[in-house]
Amino acid sequence: MAPEKRAIAVVHLDWLHPEAQDDKAFDARLSGSTRAVADLYGLGAYRKVATVRAADLSEAFEVTQNGEEIAWIKKPGVQTEELAESCRSTSVGDLFVVDGQAYIVQGLGFGALPIPVLEEHKP
Repeated sequence: MAPEKRAIAVVHLDWLHPEAQDDKAFDARLSGSTRAVADLYGLGAYRKVATVRAADLSEAFEVTQNGEEIAWIKKPGVQTEELAESCRSTSVGDLFVVDGQAYIVQGLGFGALPIPVLEEHKP
């Protein structure tokens, strides 16, 4: 039996946000540093871009990768937050939120972000 799919929010670091222009943002994107991501999150540099239906974080990551055939926001089980034709793939430093807990996409796997999640970032 396949695992049950659940709602997982996709929250991207907004690369155009003023707070996402310094070394801390570079560290968040390069390494998925918990401290850098937590600081940027607290400064409002993240925005929810979609909610996906997935069994786990690995599947959510797979779903949120653009391919040659289709943009990920047009895949089944994806509900976008705004009208858009495309969205960048989820990458290191971005977040998934499930069951009230945020998880950082890291170079290898995911790490729990030890701060409260904003209501607007929940699935």
